[in-house]
Amino acid sequence: MTLTKYELTLLALRGIKPIDDLGNGTFRCMTSDGERYYTSHDLKQIAKPGFFDRFTAFMGVRHAS
Repeated sequence: MTLTKYELTLLALRGIKPIDDLGNGTFRCMTSDGERYYTSHDLKQIAKPGFFDRFTAFMGVRHAS
C-alpha cells in the first residue's frame, strides 16, 4: 500500500520518514529515536490531521481588509 504525497508530508512534520515499503503492509521508517517499523494502517492514522492542526490553520488565515 502506498502513501500519498500529502500523508508523507504530514508524517515528515511529525518526524517520521518512511524509508522502505516491505511489501507486506509494513514500512521501515526513520524517526528521531532511530529505526522503527510501522504498518501502513498505523502510518495513515498518524498522518491524519488532528483538530488542532485544522484550528491553527484556520487561525493563520489572513483576510483581506
